[in-house]
Amino acid sequence: MNASRRILIPLLPLLAVLSAQAQSSQVDGANASVAATDALPAAQVREDRPWIERHAEGWFWRDVDPEEPDEKEAAAPAQQAARIDPNTLYPPLDQPLADPLAELERVKRAIETSQARVALQPTNENILNWMRVQAAVFRRSSLFADNMQRLSWRNPDLDYNQVRPYNPVALKTYSQQFKQDRREALREIARDYGLYFVIAESCPYCHAMAPYLRRFAENYGFTVVTVTIDGGTVPEFPDAMYSPEFAEKLGVKTTPAIILARPSEGVIEPISYGFIDLGELEMRIYRLFRQEPGQATYQVKTQRIEP
Repeated sequence: MNASRRILIPLLPLLAVLSAQAQSSQVDGANASVAATDALPAAQVREDRPWIERHAEGWFWRDVDPEEPDEKEAAAPAQQAARIDPNTLYPPLDQPLADPLAELERVKRAIETSQARVALQPTNENILNWMRVQAAVFRRSSLFADNMQRLSWRNPDLDYNQVRPYNPVALKTYSQQFKQDRREALREIARDYGLYFVIAESCPYCHAMAPYLRRFAENYGFTVVTVTIDGGTVPEFPDAMYSPEFAEKLGVKTTPAIILARPSEGVIEPISYGFIDLGELEMRIYRLFRQEPGQATYQVKTQRIEP
């Protein structure tokens, strides 16, 4: 018994040493395993390690591998950094366009890109590129304007100069002819139509309008029937008829009012509510009878040769 105890006691220090060495080996192995794990891809680490050793990730943790960058996105900065080539800004004139709207959008985008770059980074290179792009835009715009002008020379129906000329000599002729045609048209209209002039003595615009209307009636031969809604008159038309009911029947809601009428056929055509001058009065009646809706302006009649 005593001998056994003597043998066991020396063995205890040895066992302690062996145990410490074993623990050290396990730690070194774990460190090596961690180092090796760090060198592996994330997906392989997750597959190699059992779930019970991944408690730090939590029960519902899910790692996502970083996505590879899209080739188009990777190439975008390089494309954006490229300078705009003025020589290829516009498509060739003889090239058919599959999608003109898309092509126009591309050109606009290129012009805006050049402008934005020079605004943000006004270096000599960027400014020079922008100037060349602007020169290309000017050349294409000039080509459009010149070709359109040449085509208008060959097609008089598309030439606005044939409607209202801009040459001083031709414009004088145009104005004289227009005034003559307007006078003749208004005299002709006055043969069949008369005017109702609805006034109120208390209305200052009625007093201001009366001299112009009297001159208009005398120049073209219009008969004017004056209707007053308050019983008063104006000096130019002293024989006004007091009839608020008739004014209401004409649809008058404000004074002065000028109504063109052809009583024999029951035609009632309002010309103006409120003050207008003589020229505007002439123009409104002329347009009602001598110009089609949508016709921009008077056009001098010219001799046209039919093919």
